Amino acid sequence: VCAPGKILMRLGTVIGFGFLLTIPWWASAFWLSEAQTWLIYALAGLSLKLLSQEVGLISLGHSAWLAIGAYGSALTLQAGGAWWLSLLIGVSLGAMSGWLLGWTTERLLGTSLTVSTLVAALLIQELLLLAENWTGGYSGISVETPDFLKGSTDQHWSYWMSVVALAGAWFCWQQLQDSIIGRRWRASKNSSQAMCLGINPRRVRQQALVWSGGIAALSGVLLALQLQYLSPEAFPLTLSLEILLIGLLGSTNLWGLLCGAALIRFLPQLLAIVRMNLPPSWQDIPGLEPLIFGLILI
Repeated sequence: VCAPGKILMRLGTVIGFGFLLTIPWWASAFWLSEAQTWLIYALAGLSLKLLSQEVGLISLGHSAWLAIGAYGSALTLQAGGAWWLSLLIGVSLGAMSGWLLGWTTERLLGTSLTVSTLVAALLIQELLLLAENWTGGYSGISVETPDFLKGSTDQHWSYWMSVVALAGAWFCWQQLQDSIIGRRWRASKNSSQAMCLGINPRRVRQQALVWSGGIAALSGVLLALQLQYLSPEAFPLTLSLEILLIGLLGSTNLWGLLCGAALIRFLPQLLAIVRMNLPPSWQDIPGLEPLIFGLILI
């Protein structure tokens, strides 16, 4: 892409983020909440897009990283920690879990590595249930609202935090792409070629898992602040599949990622509205929405 093209793309991104910042001033409370969830899903999809595009890794366990970030921040707030400390701990736990996953799966490649992420998500769900004294088990726990969100515009500030988080994560990814780290990530897709260049593909892959885990945990922290209540049922395996679809459907630019998140987030609701307006004989057909949703994705 030529230099003027890059300038126009960046200018369009800045204008787009400026538009996103204005949504709280004209959207209703319901649609503002939906828009915030949309941005959180896009942020989670960005974390998976980083893995799939840069190192060629497909993850089926991103819901585990969201749960780690959400519960880490919620427990910190319950213990009386500041909001910034809960944010830092949540993201750090996600990054550490990414490092641990890369270390334990150091010798796995391809499909085996992908399946290991699914196993990690299952283990996290079981651990949340076993640690009932801290996580509340099936009953769940409430999330303390930070002081700066306790006001008439608390929903606005929570939404703006999601915008800033998505913009910051996207900016960091763009900077990494043009750096030595990004070039090493892309070179690690071919292990033999990377080793000829003096690059350790396993270490590079572990580094990418740390970044992806941290960004996914950040989306989990924001989701916890929005939901105000956490239980293991909020992070099912279907959430991992939705994040995977967002990462695969979204193109390499930010707006493609947002469109992918909007498709996954809003299309089922739109299909439900359409079904309500169909003739009664069509409304009684079981599984109509999943069938149409699957056909559209295909």
